[in-house]
Amino acid sequence: MVVFRHANRELLMINGFTYSKKKPRNWYCSKRKTMHCLARATFDGQGALAFLSEDHNHGVYFTVNRKGNTMLLVDGQRFSKEYERNGKTRWRCIKRNTGCRSAAVTIDDDIISVTIMAAILRARFAPEPNNIYVGGHKFCRHSRSLVGDRIRWTCSKKHKHKCKATAVTVDGIIVSTSGQHSHL
Repeated sequence: MVVFRHANRELLMINGFTYSKKKPRNWYCSKRKTMHCLARATFDGQGALAFLSEDHNHGVYFTVNRKGNTMLLVDGQRFSKEYERNGKTRWRCIKRNTGCRSAAVTIDDDIISVTIMAAILRARFAPEPNNIYVGGHKFCRHSRSLVGDRIRWTCSKKHKHKCKATAVTVDGIIVSTSGQHSHL
């Protein structure tokens, strides 16, 4: 267990997962709001770990979509089956039509490799300095890191259409995206 500060809040790391402090003794997975993760940790009055629930839903696992097709989830990124041969299955990111080239390979449901290629996508900067375009959608600058060139962006239709799509760039390179656009 390691406790550290990041972005003005205390974080606890247990087995590679981070937890945010809710109350002095209660910690919840940092992905609680974005991915509805139920993992939590509780400490007693002396600071010793009293309870640990590691029910993370953002590791690596298989699920079924609404159409009944098997999907692979890797830390919240969804992959659909591209092809299967001799027990080897290749998976492609479901956002490939927006330029994501992430892929995964499994053999008999064991993950052999995951290649996350979304990080090489470059944001196309708009004429206005506070906007970028990603996959044809306009994003507005939400916040800038005090250290480095990390910028968090939200969809420009956030208020009008309650769109929850976000992106994070470092030096103009997209390092993560989350949420689906609620509009066309």
